[in-house]
Amino acid sequence: KCTALVAISRVELWAPTQANSIARDVAAATAGVEPSQVTVHTTLMGGGFGRRAEMDFVEQAVAAAMAVPGEPVQVSWAREQDVRHDMYRPAALARLRAALDESGRISALDYRLVTQSVVASYFARTPTPRGGDAEGDGSMASGASNLVYSVPNLRISAIPVENGVPVGYWRSTGTSVNGFIVEAFMDELAAAAGADPLEFRRRHLDPAGPHSAVLERLAALAEWQPGPGRGLALTESHGSICGQVVDLDLSGGRLRVARVTCVLDCRRMVHPDIVRSQVESASLDGLAAALYGEITLASGRVQQGNFDRYRLLRLVDTPEL
Repeated sequence: KCTALVAISRVELWAPTQANSIARDVAAATAGVEPSQVTVHTTLMGGGFGRRAEMDFVEQAVAAAMAVPGEPVQVSWAREQDVRHDMYRPAALARLRAALDESGRISALDYRLVTQSVVASYFARTPTPRGGDAEGDGSMASGASNLVYSVPNLRISAIPVENGVPVGYWRSTGTSVNGFIVEAFMDELAAAAGADPLEFRRRHLDPAGPHSAVLERLAALAEWQPGPGRGLALTESHGSICGQVVDLDLSGGRLRVARVTCVLDCRRMVHPDIVRSQVESASLDGLAAALYGEITLASGRVQQGNFDRYRLLRLVDTPEL
């Protein structure tokens, strides 16, 4: 939802945008005025998560308002329109190979990722000073290129591909892909080394470092004991270190996430309640994506339109956090 008013020498915009200066520039270019003639009123977003960095709704509202100068025009999308004309999470495929030494530590790790570049896709829709070079998009490998574990021989490579599906930002962006892949592989390596997943991670961290502090606090808070239906992960994104333990309920013949324990080191915390809300909502978003989230295309069209076919976590599915 976006509202615009276009007058002779000014443009006013009421938008739930995450990118104010870009919204100003796009509104100015659409209306044919200078950026200094645009006023952007940033409204409450409800939820952004990357979608509100896009500019399609800004362009539409300003273009519609140009047809009735001096009158505010509001453009609203139905959910079906939004879901079927969105910018999606990039598809990714990775191949990981590793060697273990005699002490059960990783001696070499080769990480090879093929995915779409969000930076390049965004730039194709909305040119910005950041540019759109897919080959130079380091965010594709975030969560792997800043590996939290000490590995003496390490190679990280990311190869951009383009498949025609527009992709966009989604919360942690590259880390939501690579963090998942790295931690799943760490569990495979722990099994190959005959080690507890927690102990295996300890071997590759500085005992006096902040990552170890997060891991040890997490183990204590979750009362860690390895066993069926327990998962552990540790990653770093946007300057924060995050560790989680997930406990599954495997009774009754169905899989249910019963509990999520999280420890976050975000260095400097200004507002604790906002940090807590961010972690809780991110945990639920991540679970929804892992368990249910799927966008499928047929003949070039997105098949999902609303929550009947694109499922989110319901209250009954929500674990203890």
